[in-house]
Amino acid sequence: MKNINSKKENILFIHGFGGDLNNWMFNQNELSENFNTYAIDLPGHGISEKNIHTATLDELANLISSFCNENNIESVNLVGHSFGAGISIKTASLNPNLINSLTLISPIGLGKEIDTTYLENFINAESRRDLKKEISKLYFNSEIITRDMLNEVLKFLRIDNVQKTLSKIQNEIIINGEQKNNLIDEINSMKIPVCVIWGKEDQIIPSNHHQVLNDKIKIIIENDCGHMAHIEKPSVVNNAINSIITG
Repeated sequence: MKNINSKKENILFIHGFGGDLNNWMFNQNELSENFNTYAIDLPGHGISEKNIHTATLDELANLISSFCNENNIESVNLVGHSFGAGISIKTASLNPNLINSLTLISPIGLGKEIDTTYLENFINAESRRDLKKEISKLYFNSEIITRDMLNEVLKFLRIDNVQKTLSKIQNEIIINGEQKNNLIDEINSMKIPVCVIWGKEDQIIPSNHHQVLNDKIKIIIENDCGHMAHIEKPSVVNNAINSIITG
């Protein structure tokens, strides 16, 4: 999905594990008033190809740079959530001349702890009840979860090859019950503006992982917020994105 206008700065939104480009509905529309905005479905998600061989951060970072090249985007500000934030860090590390800034929401790669049961149980959920138990972990206020939302996710999980593909991605996130990727040195060595946003009540990846970041990185810890700050606190996230881009 893209929303093109005549503004100079570009934003590309990269969703997390199990999500899709619609996760950015509260962000993309508002920010498109001042920026060229793009959102993608990662492999295995949304309407993208469901049968993939591997999904390493390096490969997905190359996919992001290829997307930019194909759409004649010479510079871009990345906004990534969780696994998508890890992809964003890796993309900026491999393509420093392409990326202008990073806004990262509950990123992977900054510590070992992660709720591994969420990923496993999400993939294998067979009923609304099972799924709601897991998706409730994403939000501080679980009232945001609707019956329609659960039905849509279950419908997605039942598509051929989705569970197999999500399992492959899961194996790129977790190893031996801990996070597989360590992106601390890469993010701390960034020469571009970086903002990290974390819900204080994040049950998937602990918000205290921000403590490994250097003092050049802007850190926002939001109260009454879980793993999905861009959905629970969209105005905070939108203001942070605007600020990191415009300075």
